[in-house]
Amino acid sequence: MAFSLAAFSYIVALSIDAFLIFFVIFHVIAFDELQSGQKNPIDQCNSLNPLVIPEYVLHILINFLFLISGQWFSLCFNIPLIAYHVWRYSNRPVMTGPGLYDPTSILNAHDLAMYQREGWVKLTFYLLSFFYYLYGMISSLIPLNKYSAEANNPKVEDILEYPISLRELDKPFRMSKLNILWVKARNRLTDPKLQSLFSDLKIHDKEELAFKHYKSEEKDSDGLEEARLRKKLIGIMSTYDLLEHFTDTEDPMLLKRYKALNDGSNYVAKDVFKDSKLNKLWAKAELAGFTYEELNTLKEEFQHHQEKVDEYMSLLKDIEAGDSEVHENSLFEKPDSWNVLEEEEQLSNNNLPGKKLDYLGKANLLREKHLELRNGYDRLDRLTAKGPNHKEFIEPKVQGLWRIALEAKFPPNELASLKEELLHYESRLLKLRHLHTEAALEAARKGKSYDLDNSTSQQHIKKHARTVQKLHMDLEAKIMQKHTEL
Repeated sequence: MAFSLAAFSYIVALSIDAFLIFFVIFHVIAFDELQSGQKNPIDQCNSLNPLVIPEYVLHILINFLFLISGQWFSLCFNIPLIAYHVWRYSNRPVMTGPGLYDPTSILNAHDLAMYQREGWVKLTFYLLSFFYYLYGMISSLIPLNKYSAEANNPKVEDILEYPISLRELDKPFRMSKLNILWVKARNRLTDPKLQSLFSDLKIHDKEELAFKHYKSEEKDSDGLEEARLRKKLIGIMSTYDLLEHFTDTEDPMLLKRYKALNDGSNYVAKDVFKDSKLNKLWAKAELAGFTYEELNTLKEEFQHHQEKVDEYMSLLKDIEAGDSEVHENSLFEKPDSWNVLEEEEQLSNNNLPGKKLDYLGKANLLREKHLELRNGYDRLDRLTAKGPNHKEFIEPKVQGLWRIALEAKFPPNELASLKEELLHYESRLLKLRHLHTEAALEAARKGKSYDLDNSTSQQHIKKHARTVQKLHMDLEAKIMQKHTEL
């Protein structure tokens, strides 16, 4: 429901029009009584004349509201009656006080018949206006029909003003310490990991708020709940390699570092690529069980990423050297990497040839290239994880459970069954990440804060979160029970 000036105008007009209807009905009854001789003309005129000016003023007030709210059709609909009122009052009988009706002439058959016709016509007009104002009020309050042309026209400002990704959200959490961590994580994590972190922190934010109310009632005197939440938050940060943002993470019991799914520690590969991280990931890919053709295709993807790394390094050297304009008078031919940089500059300056980036612009371009490299590496990591011999889990929570399950020495049939359960849990968890992301972006587009507790439209997300939490607790209990038996 959208309350606007137009809606306010129609609400006021509807209320005033109801009073005008009663005014006109009173006039019609009064003239009928005069015609039948039941009332004295002087008394009747004394009761009718004080209502004339208020009727005109109220009617003009309605049209003034229509004017300032831009309701032109409603204004034009009422202009003839306003003109008639002006003409009618300017041609009234000679009287000492305000009003229209003179006791000496009101019993004239012609005048009395005219007054009765005027009353019935105005009553019909006000009744029609009442239903039209009611329609205008409803149409102003309800949102646009989703099938209308206005609702389906693309709005340019939606793209320019509202966030289109989680990375653009500034303060999505209620707790300030989580917002500080979010700002740091935005500059470090890739998009898939950032999405997972957002979902974890959103749930933790809810627990922190509940603890805040719990602590205000002085129910956590021993500090156990506070310690549990802090340990959980440190565990989340350790999962996403953000531990350096804490001041008290020296205690190894608080850390929950998860090993890589297949870190290639038992395999030493020759350096195929210049980038060391790319070589480590390639070592995993060679052990992932890909066929010869699949491995060659994957190697091409790795080589494309290495080319992007080379472009990034050349750009980094250029920025570290300072302003590139000092090389304009060089006697030597410019290297190819400089040509690549100039092409990027022209693209980043709205395709205006010859317009060079300043030093700050090059730094921004370097930041964009760095983010592109991180997203590309994360994509290669996911491609490597699709190998038949590679562990199939990509969520850090599921990775930790699978690692403990492998150490628990489950029988092969139980381990296979557990793997299927973990895959099912991971799909539910990924869906929850996606739901949190979409809901947060939608709330940001509407200019609202994303709050699961105070939003009736997010009940399905809360229900899905409870399902995921129950699955995690059941799987963790099942794995830890086997682990403690060893």
